[in-house]
Amino acid sequence: MSNAENTQENKVDVKPGKFAPIGNEDSGAGGQNNISMLMDLELPVAVELGRVKMLVKDILSIGPGAVIELNKFSGEPVDVYVNNKKFAEGEVVVVDQNFGVRISALVGPNEKLENLQ
Repeated sequence: MSNAENTQENKVDVKPGKFAPIGNEDSGAGGQNNISMLMDLELPVAVELGRVKMLVKDILSIGPGAVIELNKFSGEPVDVYVNNKKFAEGEVVVVDQNFGVRISALVGPNEKLENLQ
């Protein structure tokens, strides 16, 4: 067989795929655009009071009653992270002898873009 005959035998009929348009139309199972599927997902939430770099010898000397000085002052806003991304700032509060965080500001779109870089 020649190369030309072999090429004609191996031809494949290719057709463009057909997909539903992307937009605000109903989608998903049952034709419902439903965010409730995401409501049961668990994401880690962390509140950062501050940071510090320490030598290993200093870390090993930490014991009960030790005070670790952080890079934030008392009364400064704390950072709230969701899924390791900064989500908000807030202030530490005490409710029924438990610590909590009162959200004072959500991260704006400009800061989100800065965090991506």
